[in-house]
Amino acid sequence: MTTTMSEPKSLKAVKKRPYAAGPQVDGGSSDARRTAAAILDVLGGVRTPSDAAVAVGVSLPRYYALGVGAAATAVACAAVLARHAAAPGWWRAATVALALGLAATAWAGAVAHPRAQRLRAAQAAGQAPADRDAFRAAHRLAVVLNGAALLAALAGLGLSAAALRQ
Repeated sequence: MTTTMSEPKSLKAVKKRPYAAGPQVDGGSSDARRTAAAILDVLGGVRTPSDAAVAVGVSLPRYYALGVGAAATAVACAAVLARHAAAPGWWRAATVALALGLAATAWAGAVAHPRAQRLRAAQAAGQAPADRDAFRAAHRLAVVLNGAALLAALAGLGLSAAALRQ
């Protein structure tokens, strides 16, 4: 005869929460949380914009449109704060940095990425090897512009923080 020990009925089983890599966010829709996580992954260098767009389920043109909209909003807010600040120098610098990021994002989304996509399609169709070099150059430009936009956003954030300390 085998006996098994059982837990007392007064103790409830404790469910362990599965490990999650990163902070837990309460509130907001699952789409909003997924989008926010993807944006933070891009800013942190964990994902490329293409990977983030796929993870969120949006096309790259929509991704770039979102980036342009967010950057334009940041530029407008920094410009308004620069007008009304007692010491507007930091806000003006933040506005310039954010405007550079906006320009880089807009150029990448409107020129560099579409060119790279056209060249990739031509390469897939068996075009000449010269198109491969042109694709690499266009893709490299898009990557550099995305990096410049990231650095400009970080500079704008840092300058904004400095402005708030004044």
